[in-house]
Formats: sequence, C-alpha cells, structure tokens
Amino acid sequence: MSEVWRLIDFGIIDPYEYYTTLEAMVSSVGRRTSPNTITFLQMHDHVTLGTKTDITKKVKREYCKNKNIPVIRTTVPHDSSAFLNPDTLKCAIYINKETPPIVNEKLVYECYVAALEGLGFPVTHPEKSNNLVYNGKKVGVVGTVPFRKVLYIGVNVFIASSVDEAEKAIISPKDMRVACTSLSGERGELVSVNEVREAIIKSLVQIPSLKFELGGLSVEEEVLSEKLMEKYTSEQWIETGRWSPVKDYGLR
Repeated sequence: MSEVWRLIDFGIIDPYEYYTTLEAMVSSVGRRTSPNTITFLQMHDHVTLGTKTDITKKVKREYCKNKNIPVIRTTVPHDSSAFLNPDTLKCAIYINKETPPIVNEKLVYECYVAALEGLGFPVTHPEKSNNLVYNGKKVGVVGTVPFRKVLYIGVNVFIASSVDEAEKAIISPKDMRVACTSLSGERGELVSVNEVREAIIKSLVQIPSLKFELGGLSVEEEVLSEKLMEKYTSEQWIETGRWSPVKDYGLR
C-alpha cells in the first residue's frame, strides 16, 4: 500500500511566514490532521537561530541592524546560527513519528546524496556530521530533529555562495571561506534551483510505496501561522527563545 505525502513548493517566501508555517505544520502533522509533508522554498536575507542559541555569541547584531537583516529564532531546538538568502534552497520533511516508518533518516540522507550526485556533484555525508561535503567543503547542511510528535528533516543546499554576507552577519567558529562552497561556485556557472529541486524529488520518489501529491496549507495551518506571527516577531522570543503565551495556541 502506498503512502501519499503532501508536496508544497512555496517558491521564495518571507522568512517570518516560513518559520510560523513550520511550527503550524509540525502541530498539524503531529496531530495527523495533515499528512506527512515535504516542502521546498527559498527565503529573503535573514539570520536564523535555534531555540537554544545564545544570540549574543552567534550574531553580529549591529551589522544586521544597519543592513535591515532580520534575526529570526526558529522553534527547532538547536544552538547554532545561519545566514540564509535566496541562493539557498531549503527542503524540509515532516513525518509523523507514529506512522509506519516507510522513510527513515538514513534513507533521506541517501536520497539527497544521490540527487546531487546525479547533477554531477558526488557529495559525501561523513559519519557523525550534518554536512554534505564536495571537494572537501560544505555544500549543504542536513539536520534531523525529533520535534513533538514529528521527525523534522531539513536540508539547506547552497546554490550560490553567500559567504561574504554570512561572515558579516553571523559569528562562526570556523573560517567559512575555507569550510564552505556552493554548487554554482564548483561548476563555474549558475546552477538552476529548479534543477536541484527536481533532482531531490526524483530521488525521493524512488523509495518504494512513497508517492507525492501537490498541495498547499490547510485552513488550520494558515490560521495558526497567522497567530504565531506575534510570537516570532516578539523581542522576548528573539532574545531568549522563550514565549509565555505559547500554550494559548493549542500547540502539541
């Protein structure tokens, strides 16, 4: 019996809208009011933080303020920071942890590796690392987080280099020019975002019993996303990762 996943392609989306939508989808997929879901998107320039990130140690705040670069704290529990812009393709998978495990973390990683290899980028995914590596440099980042009743698996694929802006906006423990690269930089010409997205989908649909159906947000998700905007734009949440009225939204 096949399992049908919802596939949503947001295109280029406002980052605040994405992070509120992320939490709304975690809530609905966890309650099974929405099916397991895969999303693709790009976002405008911003710095993203995890719930555990110390903003004072990870963000060059004066630069971000002067350049009007939003600093947004996601609800995903990690302690790092990242600079994202439209040159980064984000793919995120939301799997209800109580459903039969047709897909697991290892299989998803293998699909990402196969997709990029099919485009001429034989990447590796080193053990105990969340990096996708090509020519000794990071060309993407994969993260897996058990989140409430959902397994969230996200990948950022660096289509073009954002190192210049990233170095100015975030504090990194490594020299990003040495550690990072991009698909376009390695190929010597601009790589199509559509090409990368379609390669990932093509790789994932090879998984037996898995099918995709194009869809959009449910009314429930849209309503919850709008409510959560208050949280994601609040100074309390951005500064500390804590938000007192969160239970009022009925999140699970």
